Amino acid sequence: MRFFIQALLTLVVSALPLLAQTFPGRILGTVTDPAGAVIPAATVRVTSLGTNRPVVVQTNEMGNYAVSNLERGEYQIEVTALGFKKSIRRGMVLELQQHAKVDFTLEVGEVSQSLEVVAAAPLLETADSTLGKVVDNQLLQVGFPPLRSEPGGRACGPVHD
Repeated sequence: MRFFIQALLTLVVSALPLLAQTFPGRILGTVTDPAGAVIPAATVRVTSLGTNRPVVVQTNEMGNYAVSNLERGEYQIEVTALGFKKSIRRGMVLELQQHAKVDFTLEVGEVSQSLEVVAAAPLLETADSTLGKVVDNQLLQVGFPPLRSEPGGRACGPVHD
């Protein structure tokens, strides 16, 4: 019995750091002009619609940007560059550990003009080949059959009626 309590206590204590873990996501992409040329030094503003907190970055010399450590939720992405119309995408939903690639093609025009996309296509996961799915809490609570146990308390499989 003492061994069982020690093992259980060890398991609980070792699992505590997992409770503090977050599973941040990332939004990345490339900003180009209508001819396909990259736009360096474009300003990219990613705003969480849940917290209204923006993160602002600039594209590098290859026209690429990346915003990391984003929590699960809905985001708005706004891209501006000198000599181009502002482009805005609303309603981008980021899931746990998702690396969403969101590219922009800016149209030539004044920065005061803007192009807004509201309902975007589903985001394509191109950063890695892992698969994931968000599971509803209620499914977890009712989706598994009860386990039977052998004498001594060891679980050995589902209960069959």
